[in-house]
Amino acid sequence: MTVNDWVNQNYNNIHKWLKNVTRGRAPQLYEDFVHEIILIFLEHPKAQQLVDNNEARFYITRIALNQWRSQTSPWAKREFSHKWVSLYMDFEME
Repeated sequence: MTVNDWVNQNYNNIHKWLKNVTRGRAPQLYEDFVHEIILIFLEHPKAQQLVDNNEARFYITRIALNQWRSQTSPWAKREFSHKWVSLYMDFEME
């Protein structure tokens, strides 16, 4: 099985695994986070070996934990450099 086939076959599972990593925090960034982790996995030179040895799930969750918990990871620098601001408007009732 190729790496792309493995990702396609386990795409929904990857979403579940990474949902456990994020614990529901920053839901507006969740899809970006999942795709960033998948991209890191696909670009890894040993990705095929990880799939062949049944170690891909461990690798993906470990990379996700490292990216999510680190404040200096490339993903955190890019996504959290912009502060999310909630806008509230007060309307006077007539």
